Amino acid sequence: MLPEVEYCKKHSHTAFTDPLTDKLLHCYLQTAADAAFDALGDQITVLQRLLKGEQGRLLAAVDDRFELQQTLDEVIGERDSLLEKVDRLEGVIALLTREGWR
Repeated sequence: MLPEVEYCKKHSHTAFTDPLTDKLLHCYLQTAADAAFDALGDQITVLQRLLKGEQGRLLAAVDDRFELQQTLDEVIGERDSLLEKVDRLEGVIALLTREGWR
């Protein structure tokens, strides 16, 4: 047989007429809610740790990319400098060739 139920106007919910049954149900639901919140808190903590790890990896990748970009800029600068020297040498060779130097 199921326990009797009545509507509680004070708390705007349905309650068991037997106070012990109502208290036991309330305790059971509160325990279940506490366990759910604890589990959710644990999951949030795990997710925060994972995100922190991912953030660290992303920052390291950004640092690596920055260093690679600096190296690339240096290489491009060296290449441009060498191209200028080659242009000057070609000019000197052309001048010497016109002057009859071989």
